[in-house]
Amino acid sequence: MPNRLLSASLLTFALGLAVPLAAMAEERPTAAKPKLSLRAPVSVTAAAGDWQKVNVTVANNGPAPAGNVKLKASGQGIVAKPSRRTLGRVPAGGTRSTTFRVRLTGSAPGRLALVASGGGATARRAVTILFVPPPAPSFAGEYKSADNSVRFVITPDRYVEGFQISLLTRCGGFPSLPTYQTLTYDFPRTLLPASGPLEATNKGDDFTTTLRMTLTGTTVEAGYFSYSGPAQCSGSSEWTAARVSG
Repeated sequence: MPNRLLSASLLTFALGLAVPLAAMAEERPTAAKPKLSLRAPVSVTAAAGDWQKVNVTVANNGPAPAGNVKLKASGQGIVAKPSRRTLGRVPAGGTRSTTFRVRLTGSAPGRLALVASGGGATARRAVTILFVPPPAPSFAGEYKSADNSVRFVITPDRYVEGFQISLLTRCGGFPSLPTYQTLTYDFPRTLLPASGPLEATNKGDDFTTTLRMTLTGTTVEAGYFSYSGPAQCSGSSEWTAARVSG
């Protein structure tokens, strides 16, 4: 009889001890971990050959700090500099920001892949790099030749206005000797063709002027002006001109 009571008591003690130990094992808290996320623009634009900045922020939304956080940049159709950065410790609820430079290798859109890792946590984000062709140079503005003998304006709707040229003019001739003097001539408002050279002639009662030019970007090439009028006066000049103001 005493042996049975002892066995029952030991069993009761063992069961009572086992239940609290099991409960303690179930209630043991898990270790806190960081939770990283990345903030960056969805897309950025860049012209071919141009470097564009991409601002990136690493945020730790977890209850524990993330140590030795590293951020890697790679992608397709782009070059990223630098390829990786070390941001160090990011505290719980804290952020770290940095900047990468990216350049497209062609005219097709590129993809910048960002990967942040540290403290056992990882975050990823992609940024699309869109190609933007460089703007065509505006041709509108004031033009002058290098010696300032020719000046005019090209309007946004491609009209040549206010044309003036200082031209060495020859007058007279046989049987007397010719005389020379520099005179200023103008030319009426004229539409510049969208393609090909401008070739225009202006005829008055007793004179004729001719104007030719070809616009390439913001430079006028193959410029030519001629005058012929009374008293056997005539003159011509070949020139180039560049835009000096917009």
